[in-house]
Amino acid sequence: MITCKQAIQNISVGDFIYTHEGYPVGVVGSISGSTLTITDVHTDADVDLWFVPSQNDELIKRDKKTFVATNNFTQTPAFNAMNLLASKKNLDFNIKGKKVGISECE
Repeated sequence: MITCKQAIQNISVGDFIYTHEGYPVGVVGSISGSTLTITDVHTDADVDLWFVPSQNDELIKRDKKTFVATNNFTQTPAFNAMNLLASKKNLDFNIKGKKVGISECE
């Protein structure tokens, strides 16, 4: 259960919510005034927050579907990991200095 400082606006049951930094919190199960309840992803007694927001974190809803990958990148060079993830979403990237540019493949 998450208690907000003000009444909750523009969020509905079933929405995926995130912190303002983009960390996924969970799926809204119910809303009551300034209280959000996150949907239980399995039947045990623990809280099923994917990420526990800090006090004063802003919660947001994104309109895009979240891309979730289950790849294991242990002992994998960063370039190889980026290549694999980009190819899954039909993206291309280039690296210049310390910046990465990403574009859609046509």
